Amino acid sequence: MSTTRHMRRCQGFTLVELVVSICIATIVAAFIVMFIRTPVENYMAQSRRGELITEADLIERNLSQDIHTALPNSTRRDPSGFILELIPIADMAIYRAENTETPAIANDELSFTGPDTRFKTLGVFSQTSIPPACCGTRFRMVIGQNQATASQDLYQGGNVITPPSTSITLTRQSSPTRNDAVVLGAAFSFTSPSLNKHVFLVANPIRPVAYECNISTHTLKRFENYAIAAGVAANRNAATRIGTISNDVSSCTFSNLPGIASRSDLVTINIQLQRSGETQTVFLQQAVENLP
Repeated sequence: MSTTRHMRRCQGFTLVELVVSICIATIVAAFIVMFIRTPVENYMAQSRRGELITEADLIERNLSQDIHTALPNSTRRDPSGFILELIPIADMAIYRAENTETPAIANDELSFTGPDTRFKTLGVFSQTSIPPACCGTRFRMVIGQNQATASQDLYQGGNVITPPSTSITLTRQSSPTRNDAVVLGAAFSFTSPSLNKHVFLVANPIRPVAYECNISTHTLKRFENYAIAAGVAANRNAATRIGTISNDVSSCTFSNLPGIASRSDLVTINIQLQRSGETQTVFLQQAVENLP
């Protein structure tokens, strides 16, 4: 009798006991998964949303900064609305439209009635280092950019920008008022005054900046350091600097309201980002102000 009891104790689990144990373990595991899965999924979704928000902020900051430093009335888009192009400025000032010195000083004001070689600014070009004179052919000077008229559109070779070979000399003066004296290496006739009497310096050669959305690859890219062309960002693929800002673009629209005599251009951007079911919208509407 004692031997029989000892053998039963050494036999281990029966098949029924093993099956019951597996069923209980499966039920417990199912409950654990059910309670843990939702918090984990929420955490992953929140992480994706955070990444999309960071990406949207990067897009907005890049576009906002480039639009802020753009030459007024230089923003344009292609017919599809997927490409936005603009021309960044290097510096700006306000030109003297009338002789304000007492007694009057020759070559103080900028003439729009014929070729001119000399004028002064109100205030100074604040971003340009002048030690004490600048700048040779580093820059080209722009006044009165207007895409609505071919003769006033630098994209079309209009007379709003000095030729590439024309030197520009800026001399800082502090008496009787702080200003810059501008001397052009060759006489040039600007077509018309600019909004708020602004005169701009752009790089020579001109290097536009472009943004392109590609819905098929879900990308937003920034192009810079390429040659200007009559077509919108026609030379962008030859850019020496191309940056991918986003790989999550699901829809994209660039639009711009051209400037008129009383205001500058207005740019509107609407970009939809999507990743694993999470979405984020970038909406930006910004005027090209460029006030000194």
